[in-house]
Amino acid sequence: MSLRGVRYRHGVRRKIAAYERFIQIGLISQGLLICLGMRLRCVCWRSLATYRRSAKTSRPPSEWTVIWILRSQWTQFLRFSPKAQILAKFLRERKPQETAP
Repeated sequence: MSLRGVRYRHGVRRKIAAYERFIQIGLISQGLLICLGMRLRCVCWRSLATYRRSAKTSRPPSEWTVIWILRSQWTQFLRFSPKAQILAKFLRERKPQETAP
């Protein structure tokens, strides 16, 4: 790498920094999923009625289960929860504009 130019070395450092940020964000999101599963275990299992019969509800749900619940229940949470109105407004303002064909 020392034989390459300054721009090349800068590009390599930038890519490594981007990769490190990507990994850190992934670890943070996995930690948040674990916290949600542990703190809201009963809510998670109640939201997942089809899986409840075979699940061990005494244990917290897996990260995959929490992701599935968030994907399926997120719109209802934003629509009906009074605490979520600020978050819904924030997301609505940042929603990508639809492009006309």
